[in-house]
Amino acid sequence: MKSKRILFLVIPEKGHINPAIGVAQHLQADGFEIAFHSQVNIEEQLTHAGLSQFLAPPKNAPPSPNRGKAFSENVCDQRWLRDWIKQMLIEGAREAVAPLRKVIQAYEPDLIITDPMIYPAVIAAQLEAIPWVALSNSLNPVLPPAIKSDLLDTVLSLSQDRDKLFAEFGLTAEFRGCDALSPFLTIAFTTEAFSGAPVEGVAQVGPSRPLNRRGDESPSFDWNSPGDDSPLIYASFGSQVFYQPDFFLKIIEAVRGQDVRLIAAIHELQDDARFQGLPANIVVCGYAPQLEILKRAKLLITHGGANSVMEALATSTPVLIQPICNDQFHQSWFVEKAGCGETIQLDELSASDLREIIERTLNDPVLNSRVSKIAESYQTNGAENAARLIRNLLPK
Repeated sequence: MKSKRILFLVIPEKGHINPAIGVAQHLQADGFEIAFHSQVNIEEQLTHAGLSQFLAPPKNAPPSPNRGKAFSENVCDQRWLRDWIKQMLIEGAREAVAPLRKVIQAYEPDLIITDPMIYPAVIAAQLEAIPWVALSNSLNPVLPPAIKSDLLDTVLSLSQDRDKLFAEFGLTAEFRGCDALSPFLTIAFTTEAFSGAPVEGVAQVGPSRPLNRRGDESPSFDWNSPGDDSPLIYASFGSQVFYQPDFFLKIIEAVRGQDVRLIAAIHELQDDARFQGLPANIVVCGYAPQLEILKRAKLLITHGGANSVMEALATSTPVLIQPICNDQFHQSWFVEKAGCGETIQLDELSASDLREIIERTLNDPVLNSRVSKIAESYQTNGAENAARLIRNLLPK
């Protein structure tokens, strides 16, 4: 009998791709035929993860410009950011529907799993009458009314344009934050222990872990340094807004001369002269194996990306969040409400202020107890749980 086909439609950024990898691996192990499609070629990571079928767009797009110095500066400009979000969610959506329908018609999937921020995918799935699953990389599906943010204000300002977009195709949709909610299945990679409550229509399945390799690992990281038993602090601002030299320099100054170790993943900044000649307890690198480091770390200093927070909680790692844009402020809200870390403002803190916060966090038994309690709920494998729910939609 022919295997059921499942098509993943993803945004080609690590924060969007990585949560889907484990789900796809579990479904493939269950005997389903799996294919991915995105607007940028992600075939290399998929191949390394054992997921070899990538359906390229008709004209292979160049790598995403949404990273590095210019992007990190632009997202701090509210007007630029609002225009970028509008372009990403709405303005380019109409023209994307027809090409996506051709991809779907050519592959003939039995089920579509999409990032719920890809509105053309939601529209195309409905027009092709194919069941679709919203696989969220963020906490959008579980946002309570109490959360306020610039991102939600922007989305509210776009709500009429978004409704008009769907109406042009004779469709309606339900949304929470940036995400379209599926009437078939909406998945959030969190637990009620962290989000605070069940949410109707949303499956909170726990953190997404790869079945084996995630496909973006690098063999080049040297675990021999810093090489002692002092508490390990890991600092990372993700793969898009990582260009934060002042933030990294302040973190370095805060831990200089202290009985801690610091690993900071600073990408292209590693070649900056300001990050040369550092003390032995401080290591900066372009790439760091975050999943492995967090198993050893006692503290994560982060921008608050949903995946980074998810991975920290799964390893009982408290977090200090310096949100920069978009849903990072949502993660900081949840972290503070759950009592497993706090929001910081590195542009306002002195190095000595930050040092005190780090010391307090490392040595706070109540905070660390809360983190451990949430981590217990995060020991479930969200990718496996998600695959099981998806499998129930399409029994073999």
